[in-house]
Amino acid sequence: MRSLSILIIILVKRKFLVNKDVLILMALGFFYLFLTHNKSTFIWTHVPGLAYIQFPWRFLGVATFCLAVASGAIVQFFEKQKIIVSMVIVAAALILNFSFFHEDIWYKVNDSFYTTGEEWNLQRSAAINDYWPLFGHKVPSSPSDGQYINYFPGWTTAAPVKDGLIPSQGAVFKNTPVRSIGNTISLLSIITAIIIVARNRTKK
Repeated sequence: MRSLSILIIILVKRKFLVNKDVLILMALGFFYLFLTHNKSTFIWTHVPGLAYIQFPWRFLGVATFCLAVASGAIVQFFEKQKIIVSMVIVAAALILNFSFFHEDIWYKVNDSFYTTGEEWNLQRSAAINDYWPLFGHKVPSSPSDGQYINYFPGWTTAAPVKDGLIPSQGAVFKNTPVRSIGNTISLLSIITAIIIVARNRTKK
């Protein structure tokens, strides 16, 4: 649907081609979509840092954002019928995707099946191997009783680290220098974005 909207814009208004912002969003959107395809294997192979993303489909969220914003530009070419055109686009998107509005698999179980017993323990530990640090205690075979914490940078305690574990009582989690830098960058980015938006509105 987004690709169709973009095509309509190009066909209806040739001046759209000089809109650099929309073209950049389109290019980024299609590039991120390409990264989810097996034809992009050579990129994943030659850029080691991409391994941290783990799953190519995670780029779908970014691609959806870029193409959604770009395709939304179709409304600006219908000054007097913006509301009608917007409603038609939304209705078309719902109708074309209506077949996906249902559950994939339906299990005949109640909530207690997932909140008690063996299934509860499985849900709490199913993905633990994906996020377990390379140092410290080995991956446990059963849930912790809460007396000990697996050491991770940021935990501070008076007791020494033994076999990768520290007592949970009295342990305090604090920011490391890396986390502090990351938080500062995030805060500055938010402030900068607010200032840019405010200035643009003031100019208009």
